[in-house]
Amino acid sequence: MIRRHLWSILSLLVSVGTSLAIGSYTQYQYRYHHVTDFSHLSVLGSLAVVVSVLTGGVGVFKERASVISLIAVTLGVFSVVFYSV
Repeated sequence: MIRRHLWSILSLLVSVGTSLAIGSYTQYQYRYHHVTDFSHLSVLGSLAVVVSVLTGGVGVFKERASVISLIAVTLGVFSVVFYSV
């Protein structure tokens, strides 16, 4: 299954991994250093969205629009909401 849906799983890993990394980084900085300006992370988040959507698009093309690939693209597109706040 992993080999068949490699591009979709890669897209999901980029979306979820970036979300977890940015979330844990902001929590750490806010709790221990009281930093409240995280505008520099929006560039990293937007690059992650582009990479996630592109790998999901390759997944849709190579996997013939499977459910996993469509979920990966949808999550990649909607993950921009997490980084724009």
